Order: sequence, then structure tokens, then C-alpha cells
Amino acid sequence: MRELKSITYPPHPSPLPDGEGMFRGSLKTFFPASLSIFLTACDPLLSLQGSFWPAWIICILGGLATSMLLMWQLVRYRLAPHLGPPLLIAPSLWALCTFVIWLVFYAA
Repeated sequence: MRELKSITYPPHPSPLPDGEGMFRGSLKTFFPASLSIFLTACDPLLSLQGSFWPAWIICILGGLATSMLLMWQLVRYRLAPHLGPPLLIAPSLWALCTFVIWLVFYAA
């Protein structure tokens, strides 16, 4: 019967430098993350049919409706092909409309 030889492999190099483990720097990110939980109550609320909605949700929905209307006008006047790829233009237009609505109603 043959005797099996043991093979020793070199140690696997760690992708992290020495002293940096999984939890290094977790306290640096814990404080801002926990602070954001307490700041969520600082946004303005709107009462719609007795239910309170955060204002940012209303602005996102208004931005979506406005951007759809603007995109429809761009397609109608045949300007959309000149703007660029629709997968880039449509979300950018949505974000622009959302931020403008937020600034118009809640900048003060």
C-alpha cells in the first residue's frame, strides 16, 4: 500500500492590510447612521385624508407626473431623439422635477 504524502500550501494572503478586520471603522459609520434615524422625524408632513405623508413622497410623485408630462411633450415635438439615451434622460428629468418641486414648496 502506498503512503500518502502531506501537501502543505502557503498561507492564503488576506485582501485586507494587517490590522483591518471586518469591524474596523464600524464606530465611524455607526454614529452617522444612528443620527440619521433621529433626523427622520424632522421632515415636513402633509395630512392627506387624515393620513400623514412625508413631504418627500409627495414631491417624488409630483416629480414623476411632471417628468412624464415633459417627456410626453419632448416626444410629441420630436425632440427626445436629440437628447440622448432615454434610460439616462427619463430618470434625470424625474430627479430634476422632484428637486425643483421640493425647492419651490419647502425651501424656506
